[in-house]
Amino acid sequence: MKTFKSLISLLLVLLLAFSFAGCIHKQNEIAVEIGDVKFTAAQYSYALLMADSEAQEIVNEQLTEEGIDPTVTAVDIYARKINDLDYVTWVENRAVELLGEYAAYQKLFSGADLKLSDETVKNNKDYSDYYYSYYQALYEANGIGKDTYAKMVTFDSYANDYFNHLYGKEGTKAISAEDINKAFTDSYRVVLVLQTNVTEMEEEDAKAAKADLEKYKSRLEKGESVVKVYNEFNGLDEKTAETGNAPAEKEVDVVSVLADPEFDESYGVDFWKDIKDVAAGKATVLDAEENGSKFTRLIYVLKIKDGDTTFVDEMDASIRWTLKGDDFEKEISDYAKGLTVVKHKYAMSAFKVKKINYGV
Repeated sequence: MKTFKSLISLLLVLLLAFSFAGCIHKQNEIAVEIGDVKFTAAQYSYALLMADSEAQEIVNEQLTEEGIDPTVTAVDIYARKINDLDYVTWVENRAVELLGEYAAYQKLFSGADLKLSDETVKNNKDYSDYYYSYYQALYEANGIGKDTYAKMVTFDSYANDYFNHLYGKEGTKAISAEDINKAFTDSYRVVLVLQTNVTEMEEEDAKAAKADLEKYKSRLEKGESVVKVYNEFNGLDEKTAETGNAPAEKEVDVVSVLADPEFDESYGVDFWKDIKDVAAGKATVLDAEENGSKFTRLIYVLKIKDGDTTFVDEMDASIRWTLKGDDFEKEISDYAKGLTVVKHKYAMSAFKVKKINYGV
């Protein structure tokens, strides 16, 4: 009897081992071939995650338009339709489209005889190590290993380098310096922002806080250093440096580049309308309310010295993507559509839209 129990235990162990090995094997099976680029089931799972995130955003927009609050009314997301397709079909199709874009990045990058720099390779490793660690539970729950995630990050570098090959300063379709400078002048401002949270202040204290900012406004407009004003407002000096809060030393460390949100969403701010017409070297003090909190805010528009390209250089990549991103995406999409797609259903079946695990 004891021998029989041992035999059963051994068989169970072997069964679990083979099941685990089969799971890993399936993750590494080729799931989709696009052109001559092959994607594993784990990479397909990553694309499903990205596509599902897009789909959820679209559904949320639909619900907002319909006046439905999903936190109040239960919504079966899988019963929704996107572009006349059921939710699951749309996500599956979009995942393959995303893989097609990744394939296009790689093929166009290679076709242009480009190579990733050592710095890019290092940055990719640092980036993928950090973010995989941060989202490890999510990725592991969906069969996405660290190496798979690192490969997907590399595709982004192919895209960036190929974009620069086309539209960078030395690109085959380079955007002129004049167009870059005009975009920066029209749609960006370099500003110092000082603000006080007055949400819980008595009215008189809130008025005093605003009066203080008005004084800073006057000093800045008379030419006082933004660094000095910033340090004074935030109470930073040699004493605070001893506790790790050292005062700022450079102008670039205390100012921000803000943009018209209609031009550049990444750097855009809701209060653009309040600052777009403020002349360089001038400031405005205004009341603001965000996320239920009230602020008194000073915004000083920096006067940039002639010949100083620090800030336009900082925004160069963002401006180029804003100006030519749509053209680039169309080229990638058109190229991807011309590639042959082969789907291996067995490997793809390892991951399904309704079984995406967000860990909640």
